[in-house]
Amino acid sequence: MDIRGSNSGSGLAATVAVIAVVLVSVALFFLVTRPAMENASSAVDGDDNGNKETNLPGNLASIKPLQQDKVNVFPDPVESPELLPSPVPGDPPDTDVESGPANLVGEIAKRVTDRDFVGAAKLLGNGSGGSVASLEAIFGDAGYELAAGEKPAEVGVIGDVVRWVLPVRKRDGSTPQGAPERIFIDLVKEINEQGEVEWLVKKIHYPPAIDALVSGGTDVTDAHAENANAEKDALMVADGFINAIRRLDYETALKVVDPETVPEEKIAGLCIVFEEGQIGLRQQKPLVATALSNDKAWVIAHVESNKLGEPTEFGLVMKRSGKEGMWQVTEINFGKLLDTYIAASEAGKVPFTPIKSRPGSGDMLVLYFEYDKAELLPRARRQIEILAGILKTDGSKTLSIVGHADALGSENYNVLLSTARAAAVKEQIISFGVPANQVITEGLGEAQPWKSNSRNDGSDNPRGRSYNRRAELGLHF
Repeated sequence: MDIRGSNSGSGLAATVAVIAVVLVSVALFFLVTRPAMENASSAVDGDDNGNKETNLPGNLASIKPLQQDKVNVFPDPVESPELLPSPVPGDPPDTDVESGPANLVGEIAKRVTDRDFVGAAKLLGNGSGGSVASLEAIFGDAGYELAAGEKPAEVGVIGDVVRWVLPVRKRDGSTPQGAPERIFIDLVKEINEQGEVEWLVKKIHYPPAIDALVSGGTDVTDAHAENANAEKDALMVADGFINAIRRLDYETALKVVDPETVPEEKIAGLCIVFEEGQIGLRQQKPLVATALSNDKAWVIAHVESNKLGEPTEFGLVMKRSGKEGMWQVTEINFGKLLDTYIAASEAGKVPFTPIKSRPGSGDMLVLYFEYDKAELLPRARRQIEILAGILKTDGSKTLSIVGHADALGSENYNVLLSTARAAAVKEQIISFGVPANQVITEGLGEAQPWKSNSRNDGSDNPRGRSYNRRAELGLHF
């Protein structure tokens, strides 16, 4: 009996255990497994309106394409497409502009170098001015070749035209090393019958010396040169101006500006910023010209420099006037360029703003000094060297140098200190070959502060005083 009772109890216990396991399994299915399956099915099969489709296990053909912005759970690993990096803020990438013109101009340059003038003329197209006879006259009889060490480059954009340049020189070395001749090639984008993008040459712009060859002459007459200049557009003039600035070619830059609206100090300041900041034009869309009217345009110059640490820009206002209808630079807007340059240059205790405007005094070049010192800093010496080169272009120019001091110290002491600062600048300019009679100096002490020497609460303002330890330079005729 005891044995039978023991066996009966064991059977009952086993039955209860089985029932418990079944109940737990059912509970787990309804509480965990089924919701998870419904969520997975919703993630895969739900459309944008929240509607669902039922997919039976194994019916893979009915599964909709994956949505990259949803998380999907599958029992087996599933390959997902590689995500491309997000575009960098700025100008949107234009692969046609980057590759199409570059490839076309590069192939033209290659065929010219190989003296395949027939092939080059075919790429240039009819009506552009790049016939076989023209190419033979330029790169054959006249002895021009692509300038060594200088590649074809994008100049910029004007309207629907993308302009590139081919720098060329004479093989005999008669072209000055600092200034190769520049042949401009205008390209436009068209859609062919197959719906594909094609880049075609619209027009070639030759410099006067080469234009004379193409026209059948051998020498450039004054009338021909004037006509060639009159045909230049705003983008071409802006390109020549900026390249002159990059070479510190002050005389060439001065020829295309309106002297009544653009002071020479501003041109000198731009030369200093480009040279000191090691600034160059951006490779893609360096210049963008916008026609405001038939005789006015706005050109944005996109520039970059490892020294500045970030790309920046400045603007040129262009106008066409006079009987020849020649374009001129009528305004230079430093804009972001000067802000970026100052931010990158003012890490130390001596500020650096190379040019300033003051009511009644116009634009002035500015040099700075350390506290209680009249010795020139290395940066100031380089600025003076650039300015000396400008002065030597015209013996009738004079340079006024006005020294200043901050408010610390006595008034008499500050006058002496500011006079010494002006004298130090003059001495350095004379050392670069400028006659002494072209330079006039004066010391004003603390009488004309640029920034406030004290804060609103009357406490000392060291930063403001650092701007007052300066010498201001102005050019005069």
